[in-house]
Amino acid sequence: MAPEQWARLKQGEDCCLCADIHLDVNEFSFRVAELEWSYVRLARNQYRRGWPLVALKRHACELFELSDSESDGFWRELAAVARPWITCTSRRR
Repeated sequence: MAPEQWARLKQGEDCCLCADIHLDVNEFSFRVAELEWSYVRLARNQYRRGWPLVALKRHACELFELSDSESDGFWRELAAVARPWITCTSRRR
């Protein structure tokens, strides 16, 4: 990938994930829930069946790019999704 293209992607320009992460259904996944900071999705072609994707609503390449409130909110939502999801799907880590 050309350095210029990578720089644009890092800034959120032409980011394919950001372009359709908010849709109910996109080419790759189905939206299960919209939370304050994130979307919960299930992939169409799952490597591990039943495992959700929790994606931040805004573009960020690294967790350290998040403000304290975004980071706190995202991790709270991730934990809130994981707990019942694992119980419901009988998944253990």
